Amino acid sequence: MAKRWTFNFSVRVGSREKRAYSSAEEARLLLQLKKRELAFEEMLLKVSKFYSETERPGRALSYMKHLKMCSHEPETKAFCYLSMGQLMQQTRDFKSALVAYTKGFMLEPSRNSTWYFLHNNLASCLNHFERYSEAEWYCREAIRIRPSRHQAFKTLGVALEGQGCYPEAADAYIKAIRHEASDPVSLRLLEALMEEHPEVVMDRKDIHEQLKKCRVAVRIGTKLGRQDA
Repeated sequence: MAKRWTFNFSVRVGSREKRAYSSAEEARLLLQLKKRELAFEEMLLKVSKFYSETERPGRALSYMKHLKMCSHEPETKAFCYLSMGQLMQQTRDFKSALVAYTKGFMLEPSRNSTWYFLHNNLASCLNHFERYSEAEWYCREAIRIRPSRHQAFKTLGVALEGQGCYPEAADAYIKAIRHEASDPVSLRLLEALMEEHPEVVMDRKDIHEQLKKCRVAVRIGTKLGRQDA
């Protein structure tokens, strides 16, 4: 029986929606924060999210730091450290991001999404510093926490590739694409791996068939994303 191939697709927020935010929206949020029309922590989060989505990570980070200082619950603090690390990565401050993720990790949040991304993002920073074997452990823990998500498979692929485990890295990228075909990054990583290390083809006779199916899936996912933009 022929092997069945299934791919997951998620509709993503398009760039047009991001551009729709205006200075008037910014002023409205800051006024709400000043008047404390909503809970103060909730407003800090909204303002931080606004600046993040309008590609101003520096401003977003300052409000997220304020939120972390105001928070008393370990769960909320862990979320703040996760968000701070993500914003630091946006500005390519990987050293500070690694510190933020580590602090969040030490709080051991019970919320699965926060716990998952702390593992995955910490692994991503470790990959940046070529600490691939450490990154692999965090990736596999993230996959254990949320096996249906794609990010940790992609990060795992980078960690395995960094250790010279090329066929295993290819498998990880393919799994990432199958879990989320709307994200083209895993496909680019897979294609680059096969180009740089053709021995992957020798070890995996079906790799060309898998690559073809992945390309089709990502093309469909990209098209769906453009339609939603």
